[in-house]
Amino acid sequence: MEHHYKKIFLAAIGVKLALAYLFPITSDEAYFYTWSSQLDVNYYDHPPMTGWVVWLFSFLGDHIFFLRLFTVLCGALVASGIFFIIKDMSKDEDKAVLV
Repeated sequence: MEHHYKKIFLAAIGVKLALAYLFPITSDEAYFYTWSSQLDVNYYDHPPMTGWVVWLFSFLGDHIFFLRLFTVLCGALVASGIFFIIKDMSKDEDKAVLV
């Protein structure tokens, strides 16, 4: 059985990137952006990594797309990791694609 999962995976990433570019900023994202402009070792309700990552990705540009890029990339990385782990454990690519 031939899978087109690579094309589907890339299309899903493309859709996520397009949505990250087109949608306006949300209240949580504005909150995290504020953190990135005033870095600290801790914040009232979250650990500091979110602010640090947003600060790091803000060097790519000012558009909200760059602030969301980390989330899109992490999602793709986790999905790929799950696929390869299941494929390795089950020795069945069909099962890995379904997972």
